[in-house]
Amino acid sequence: MSMPGSSSICQRFPACGIQLPLFLCPSRGRIGPFGNNGNTNYFNTADPVPSLTRADYAANVGDVQSDEMSSGPASLADVDNGTYALGNTDLYTGIVFRRSKITFAMIRRGMSNTYMAGEKYLNADQYGDGSDGSDNENMYFGFDNDICRDTYSPPMQDLAGFPDQQRFGSNHTGSVNMLYCDGSVGNISFSVDPAIHKSASNRRASANQNATAWARRSPTPAQENVE
Repeated sequence: MSMPGSSSICQRFPACGIQLPLFLCPSRGRIGPFGNNGNTNYFNTADPVPSLTRADYAANVGDVQSDEMSSGPASLADVDNGTYALGNTDLYTGIVFRRSKITFAMIRRGMSNTYMAGEKYLNADQYGDGSDGSDNENMYFGFDNDICRDTYSPPMQDLAGFPDQQRFGSNHTGSVNMLYCDGSVGNISFSVDPAIHKSASNRRASANQNATAWARRSPTPAQENVE
């Protein structure tokens, strides 16, 4: 959803149609901006917006099986007067979700042990056409699966013909890059223990240093069997 106001954010400075290469992973070979093939409409815009900027990275919402809610209010007034229900966000254990205000003190697992964001999984057949339901908006949309992901399922490599709008993943061989809250980046194996992957996204979880150390590298099969 664009920012509520008398004029469109896309009209004032066409941010949602200007692709920032920094937000596209070179391994996928994608070049934006992308066409608005679904003729997606946004509040307070001259619809349909002709082109959209997208991202290969997504914020961590936690270990729950949900990475988006409704499309959002048409205006701030709809929230203030109760016309629009914001919904319950207590289930989101991660860092970014609707109206999140997570402080350092709330990240009980520790900044260096908790995911902030990471590479998002995409159907390898739908890198550029906008037909993937989690890659059809612009990257400023808000709380949506285009830019938010959960760890309910483990990360996996992009696979042709296999859509998944919730998990993290990449086109790399064997691993996905995850950004931690302290600014460091970890290379997470696709074979990471699902329980460890979930825990690393949960700001409420207590830190397990051994588990975190395992998650932040790509071990060989022999190392995995030992651990």
